[in-house]
Formats: sequence, structure tokens, C-alpha cells
Amino acid sequence: MTLFKALVLLTAGMGIAASLQAQENFREAYEGFTRQNQQHYVQFTEANERFYAESLSSDWQEFNQARRDPLPVGDKPKRQPGLKTQSGNRESVAPKPTLPSAEPTANNDFFGHHVAPPPIAEALPRLKGLERSQIAAFRSTFLRHPEFETLTLYTQFLAERYTGDDWAAIQLLQTVCQQLYRLRFEQQACSWILGQQRGLDIRLGRSVAGLELLVKSDQIWFDHPYFVLEGERFQVMDKAHYSQLANASLHIHSQAHPQANRHTRIQLSRGLKPALKQLQPSHLLWMGQALSLDADHARYLSNLPVQAVGVYLHDALPAYLAEQLNLWVRPALAGLPSPEQVGMLLKWLQNAPYSIDEEQFGYEKPMTLSELLYFQASDCEDRVYALAAVARHLLNIPVAALRYPNHLSAAVKISDQWQEADPTFVGGGLGERQPAYWKTEPEWYY
Repeated sequence: MTLFKALVLLTAGMGIAASLQAQENFREAYEGFTRQNQQHYVQFTEANERFYAESLSSDWQEFNQARRDPLPVGDKPKRQPGLKTQSGNRESVAPKPTLPSAEPTANNDFFGHHVAPPPIAEALPRLKGLERSQIAAFRSTFLRHPEFETLTLYTQFLAERYTGDDWAAIQLLQTVCQQLYRLRFEQQACSWILGQQRGLDIRLGRSVAGLELLVKSDQIWFDHPYFVLEGERFQVMDKAHYSQLANASLHIHSQAHPQANRHTRIQLSRGLKPALKQLQPSHLLWMGQALSLDADHARYLSNLPVQAVGVYLHDALPAYLAEQLNLWVRPALAGLPSPEQVGMLLKWLQNAPYSIDEEQFGYEKPMTLSELLYFQASDCEDRVYALAAVARHLLNIPVAALRYPNHLSAAVKISDQWQEADPTFVGGGLGERQPAYWKTEPEWYY
């Protein structure tokens, strides 16, 4: 046997051993959880479920194609804003980078975390069709199934293990149901029932293409279709599948389950601890040093819906990245006056490869600092959010976002004075504004 083959077999064996150990750790943690929580399990009350089952057979509303989320998205500059020179007033444009794939790979089940199959001993009921009576029968059988209590405790265990917002919580339930069912419409029906059991206000939509999940959430899911039921916005979970329906109508079960009336409203799930199994060096160097990034964590972040500007400005750094910033970046900034510290951060970001989102990803995608370090290029808002994260974490300097037409800049507060700090304005220093916006008053975001 060659040395190469031996190394391959050894590496494969180590990978299998690590996977088996992860499964064993998961199983032990789950068994301990069930022992502690078995006595606290409370099933749906018979009266509430009977009322809901009756409404399920009749209370469906027909809607045409959903409206799109109307959050404004400004056009991006086609070229990198640069400092105008005296010779010809040309702009300095960074060379266009060679772009990586916009979708990092991950080998685990749920954003870099191992999720063991549900401990179900008996086969679960099957959904035989999409008629209302068949859906009602499936729900009734599912709730009475001997394994439903086990499945409820299992999803409760996962929800506590991987805390998240509404969007992430339902994705986790879909991950579970994909291990229970092969067909998509059965997976959606399973997620619908388990989501309501978790207290989420989820409605079921029925179309010629199958079933759709509609979720009432305090979050704004960027560019997701939505319906208005009783004055509340219900957003379609799987917008990619729903977009295939073109102008097809959707029949929505509009009756809320009596126990599905609260939100799983936790801070945006950027605090989910990554598995840290696929570390790789960042493309953007700090004084020659590449920070180590977790590809699974980057993939998790890249799948979150786009949020408001304020959410990104106050994004929390993952602990493993904050430790590296303290090790490599903080010493270089230590002892310098605040203006010089900000100046170093600006120069670092201004010299990064630039590309608008439509070129790199094909859609609008603001990035956190973690994502900016992972992908090879960034644009104006990505650099503002990166500046905010580093300045707050390392320097305790407040950062605000300044919205101009087609551009996002930043301002920093030093000695009780706000000064503009544009991380996209190549060559621009603290207090300098791009000439194109000298006569424009920006909108402020804190």
C-alpha cells in the first residue's frame, strides 16, 4: 500500500470516528434532556385540537399571487467610488477580483452542526393527498401517533440546543422533517404541525405544486412573498419553490391554532456557536495575517434573510473571531490616538477588493464582518458594517451609517464629535466625504 493511500484511509477513518463521536455526544445529551423533561411534556388539549380540526375542513381562503416585500433596495454604483485626481478627474478603481463560489460548502445537517435522526421506533403516518379532508386526517393521526410525544421532546431539545429566530427555528424543523419524510409535501405538513406545537403561528397553503408554509413573524424576510390575513403579514417560507407557481392561486388555511399565538423571538441568530470544523484562512489580510474563518458559520450567516441597517450595525462578533481580532488587530491599534486607529481601519477596508452584490452573488446581500472576511469582494454597506463591528469591539467607538443615494457611508464619534469615515472612499481620510455627495444631506442610522 502506498503512503498516499495509507494517508487517505487514515484521514477517512478519523472523519468517521469524529462523526460517530458527534452522534454519540448528541444521543447522550438528548437522553439526559428527556429524563429531565418527560414530566413537563404537555400535549395539545383535546378541546383545542377538536376545534382546530373542524375549522381545517372548511376555513380555507383563495389568494392570487402574493405581493413582494416592498423594502426599498437602492441601486449600487457600477464602479467603485474613488478619489478624483487633478489629471482628468478619473476615478481610482480597484482591479476586479476573481470571485469564489457564493455558496460555501458544509457537510453537516444544520449549518455546521450534527443533528442526529429523531429517535422514532415506529413508522409515522403518511399524507395520502392534498385534499382538505386528507390533510385534516393526516394531522389528526400524526398527533395521536405513539411517537408524537417523543418527537415533541426531541424538537424541544433541538430548539434549546440551537436557539434562533423564527426563520431559523422553522428551518430546523424542516431539517427534522426531511429525515422523517422523503416527499416535500409531507415534509411541509410535518413542519407545519411541529411548528404550531412550538407555538409559532404557521398557516398552511395548498396549490397545484404542493404545500407552502406561511409564517407570521416580527422579522422582515427580504424579498419573500407574503399574504395579509386579518391584517397580519404571513410570509412564504420557501420563496424559491413558491416563485415557480407564477400567477397560480393559493388556498390558505387561515384559522390560527389556539396554541400557535406567540413568536420564537430571540435576537437574530448570529450568536449560534459554529462547529469550527472547516476552518480556513480569510482572503482579506490584516498586516499580512490571515484570520481563520469557519466555512459552516459563513454558510449559516449567508442563509439568513436580509435585515434592517440597524441590525447589521449592532451585529455581535462570534467568539472565535473576536479572539483572533484581539490577538492580531488590537496590538496594532494599541497606543494610537483614536483618529489614527480609525484611519488604519479605513485604509484596511478601502484597499479590499470591491464588487457590487449583483456581480458577486446575483442578488442584494449585505454582509457581516465574518462574511466579508470569507468572500473575496465587498461593497459599500459591507464595509460600513465591518467598520462598525471592529470599532465597537476593539476601540469602543460608536459608529453610525450614513445613507446617500446609491451609497452607504459611515460616521464615527470621537471626543463627542461625529466625523465621516467612508470605508469605500479610496484615499479618503477621517472627516472627508466623497465629492459626489458634498451637497447631499445623508440619512442617519444608529
